[in-house]
Amino acid sequence: MIEVENLSKYFGPVFAVRNVSFQVEHNEIVGLLGNNGAGKTTLMRILTTFLPATNGTARVEGFDVMNDSLEVRKRIGYLPESIPLYPEMRVEEYLSFRARLKGVDRRIRTAQIDKVLEKCRVVEVRRRLLGTLSKGYRQRVGLADALLSDPQLLILDEPTDGLDPEQKVQTLKMLKELGQNHTIVFSSHLLSEVETIVQRVLIMRRGRLAFSGEGFNSFDVRCAENHDIREAVYQRMSQSGWSLRKLDQRRKNLQDKWNEINNQDDHALQSHAGSK
Repeated sequence: MIEVENLSKYFGPVFAVRNVSFQVEHNEIVGLLGNNGAGKTTLMRILTTFLPATNGTARVEGFDVMNDSLEVRKRIGYLPESIPLYPEMRVEEYLSFRARLKGVDRRIRTAQIDKVLEKCRVVEVRRRLLGTLSKGYRQRVGLADALLSDPQLLILDEPTDGLDPEQKVQTLKMLKELGQNHTIVFSSHLLSEVETIVQRVLIMRRGRLAFSGEGFNSFDVRCAENHDIREAVYQRMSQSGWSLRKLDQRRKNLQDKWNEINNQDDHALQSHAGSK
């Protein structure tokens, strides 16, 4: 799907990306990790044809991002770090406008807009002005825009940045679902977000690719309070031939309580409040 070889980008004497090489396979979810200024956004802008590389090559489905930029753009959906939305437009109106720009066939345009509205869970705000939406909804509209042309590849720059805990959980869940039918590359500076959904991570540091490796499966094993089952879990995993990266005992924290509250319906919340 993506082939990058010895890719570099210089701004005058300063390099933003230097000699980066990697591959991404079909239907793979890849997390691009790194601190601010590590080169993640520059790399993504090159892959999406918005910025020319200084040296090296990058291909999407065999098409060179420099020489075949129009073919590349047909195959990607891009969510930039700052989404260029028009505050005076309504959600449905904006997506219709973007669909026309992307050349979505008019015969399927309405159906495609309905499809991405539902997929990104923004049906309920389809007639709202973009300027009145929360950051979480604006991110979802941006993702719906990226999906309009039903691209094979999604490139998402910090899709959870600025979201509250509940919105982050919802966005990551959405990305995992989208990964069943799309190849996804998304950037983040938070390892805890990335490792929950990716098959592979790429870690950048000072413009270089410092690490490339597979993600890890994680499991929650729940038990009654005041029971330490780590030894039993370790023994069972060893007997099954599984390698173990980390085994933690964790009590419910504020994040867990937040998620629990926001996953309850109004009736359950009222019953819980009335029992206090």
